Amino acid sequence: MGENIFVEKEANVARVILDKPPVNVIDLEVMTELNSALEPLVSDSKLRVIVISSRGKVFCAGMAVEDHTQERAGLMMDGFEKLFLLLRSSKAATIAAVQGAALGGGFELAMGCDLVVASKKAKFGQPEIQLGFFSPLAAVVLPQLVGRPVALEVFLTGEPMDAERAYTLGAINKVLPHENFEQGVEDFVKLVARHSAPVIELNKRVTDTTRHMQFADALAESKRLFLDDLFKLSDTREGLAAFFEKRKPSWGDE
Repeated sequence: MGENIFVEKEANVARVILDKPPVNVIDLEVMTELNSALEPLVSDSKLRVIVISSRGKVFCAGMAVEDHTQERAGLMMDGFEKLFLLLRSSKAATIAAVQGAALGGGFELAMGCDLVVASKKAKFGQPEIQLGFFSPLAAVVLPQLVGRPVALEVFLTGEPMDAERAYTLGAINKVLPHENFEQGVEDFVKLVARHSAPVIELNKRVTDTTRHMQFADALAESKRLFLDDLFKLSDTREGLAAFFEKRKPSWGDE
């Protein structure tokens, strides 16, 4: 895809890999490459999982400080906003595989994904306050994940938390041993990728659609999606048939 972003596809899983040594900082060029890589993937109805990962010891040290100037900040924010809207619109489940530090925009990139798996050596933080800034996406998402007091602790101290604390607080989904981390990621990916692509997408849609609704409205919308959309899927009928016939289901994209 470019000098800093690589895409690998195998069956129904795509991998988007950041490779900008030494610490995978995201500048405007990398942001453009990343968005260009994601655009065709998020609308691919055959994909079940998109993995966001990076090479090296650091997942991502954040956005380039050079792009935080008043002249370039607008471009940076536009690119960042596009990136997270792309991730949120993905039909496939998005999984961040964090093998090292995810700081600033790196933590935000991980939070932009549906699921986060991390090495035990990973760290997560928003150090922007040390430069006199705040974290735009994290300010919206992190309080939803960990609550206001913890989010403000992260923002106002600028200190990172380790993977175990991030997991305990609900900021990430799973902590894996640092040794054989890649195999652990693959095992986790398989747990998701074994399921039907349209049913994965519908699970994401009902979760995102109802989570900010009033309870009664959310129940009604979930019921509508279940009865009107879910039962239109051939994979739903196949899943039921496979259960009663005591066999493995064969999804439509296989």
